[in-house]
Amino acid sequence: MMRLLLDIVRKYREKFQYLQLSRKIKYFESVNNFDPKKNIIITGCPRSGTTWLQELFCSIEKTYPLFEPLYLKDSPRFKETGFEWRQYIPEDYNWPEAKELFEKLFRGQYLTPWMVSQADVDRLKDAEFLIIKDVRANSLLPWLVRQFDIRPPIYIIRHPCATVASQMKMIWKDIPPNFTIPETRFPEQYTKYEHILKNINTTAEHLAARWCLDNIVPLNHPENNRLWITVFYENLITNPHEEVPSIFNRLTLELPQNILDKIDEPSSMTQQSSHVKQDKTEQLRKWKNDLSERDIDSILGMLKKFEIQIYNDSVFPVKTK
Repeated sequence: MMRLLLDIVRKYREKFQYLQLSRKIKYFESVNNFDPKKNIIITGCPRSGTTWLQELFCSIEKTYPLFEPLYLKDSPRFKETGFEWRQYIPEDYNWPEAKELFEKLFRGQYLTPWMVSQADVDRLKDAEFLIIKDVRANSLLPWLVRQFDIRPPIYIIRHPCATVASQMKMIWKDIPPNFTIPETRFPEQYTKYEHILKNINTTAEHLAARWCLDNIVPLNHPENNRLWITVFYENLITNPHEEVPSIFNRLTLELPQNILDKIDEPSSMTQQSSHVKQDKTEQLRKWKNDLSERDIDSILGMLKKFEIQIYNDSVFPVKTK
């Protein structure tokens, strides 16, 4: 009986807190008007360091983090607008509804409980700009920078073997081995690789193909690392005292004095059993022990099929231009 009463109290408390948060969100949506040119946008694959980077940039005073606005389960307006998971938009395509929604997002006029889950929503009243991070926005980069006058987004890329190994330790380990091409507004991003995707039959291949699809648009773009800032996770981890100031310089932002002290702090998404190692190269090599030789061969083989040459069996990128 006591447990039942406690459950009822807990549910009512959670409902009250949710209603209270919803009222605050509606209020801030009505008063926010951030300048999109000041925001910092961070994109990258899941488990590539995006959360870590967002938390690092939140060291800047008077900023507020927006978390995964393209997570459709908790971002209904994007779904209603016609977005699918990892939506791709050709950079010259005119989609007024999508542009209007991103305008609201960049100004802080579209918020959800999910987006504000990383910080107290009341901090918005003192924020001067937003730190927006999303692991499903890589393919949108060319379209976004053409549609909006914004700082160059930060696009972080991590070795596919390390990314897949990390994903397989988490919820992605149960992903089905076969790849199903989604029904999307612009299917050509998938159909031109149908001959590859239809022959996938393992989880490692599926995740590797997803990594390729997520990265091939920004990597192959002629303005890669010019319209956006391409950051290699491996270089950032091993050489932060050059990489971090370089990013701030390209963003035309002053480097906070305490930010380099936070480099060795794991992100909130890092598993508790995972420890940041003092030997950074050893940390980067961890996937060589976590993955079987067969999975490593499958992942690197997938890169060859997509003709992506930026990574091989070395832990560092082959080229960084």
